[in-house]
Amino acid sequence: MKKILLGASALSIAGFAGAASAQEVTAQIGGFMTSGFGYFDTSEDVPDATNFTVINNAEVIFNFRLVADNGITFGAKVEFEASGTSENADEYVGTVRGSFGTIEVGREDGAGDRLAGAAAGATAFTAAGDAAGILFDYNDSLVGVVSTDGGDTGDQLKVTYFTPTFAGFQAGVSFTPGGDSRSGRAAGQGEVSTNETDNDTAAFELGAKYSNDFGGFGLDVGGAYIAPLESDTFGHDGAFIVSANVGFGGFTVGGIYGLQFDGATSASGAAEDTGGYAIGANYETGPWNFGLQWAQGVDNADDVMGLSAGADYALAPGVTVGVVLEYGEDDTSVAEEAYAGGVFMNLDF
Repeated sequence: MKKILLGASALSIAGFAGAASAQEVTAQIGGFMTSGFGYFDTSEDVPDATNFTVINNAEVIFNFRLVADNGITFGAKVEFEASGTSENADEYVGTVRGSFGTIEVGREDGAGDRLAGAAAGATAFTAAGDAAGILFDYNDSLVGVVSTDGGDTGDQLKVTYFTPTFAGFQAGVSFTPGGDSRSGRAAGQGEVSTNETDNDTAAFELGAKYSNDFGGFGLDVGGAYIAPLESDTFGHDGAFIVSANVGFGGFTVGGIYGLQFDGATSASGAAEDTGGYAIGANYETGPWNFGLQWAQGVDNADDVMGLSAGADYALAPGVTVGVVLEYGEDDTSVAEEAYAGGVFMNLDF
């Protein structure tokens, strides 16, 4: 989920001797587990439907790193879903990092998605934009969700380059050839990305961010542009994202706007732009974090709105507990309104 920001503190394991270098390969094992219990209700009367839900999501993350004698760092990351999905490794990427920047190859979010930023007001377990909070994310059939991601390329196979950070500024570019496929590959030969398929999703992602402090004021600005090479099959003719947040004395306020060009079809059959924006605020004091966020869809064919509020408490190093409240509206859904609330715990290890 793109919606919860999770860090993984790691257990370092010294391991393998590098034949071409005096350095050692180090392996870091980390991950997270998010557990919670929630209640939701909608304006649709569904006989014998339950209003309660139990949520559990976990990943185990392996990071490998080797620093060569010339100072270049080689690495690999593999994330394993522990929730019983059919494709357990959802992200895996190889990296080369040096004074020139960072090059990545594999399944990972693109440069646009990772540099565009997010709106203030999200907490560890909820945000009104970009999947409308954890409860609506897991129960998105209840009511439409407001998307502010601009239609990025997700975890498709891609090549990405990030510049070094200079004076708070960083940029990046990703190329996704499209046509992710395992068909025709012998066992153990992995994946291949090819354009020789009808469902081609080739695209470029461009992203940039700027982050700095000015006399106690913090400023974070980001942006991205996604340019599909095959717009008919990708679902839109291009997309962009912009975000800006300002922080001072524990308070952070800001917002994000994401739009896909011709990304939806109206009732008349005409293509329309679609996307959404979110604004919000956070207040952090000691181990507490409070957030409030409001999001609105901008698709002319749908009227979708989301509102989220949450409070987190850092109970111990790597342990966060929180409570969330969410509300959503979608005038095209059978359930035009939905309410949700829950309590959660996240463990980073």
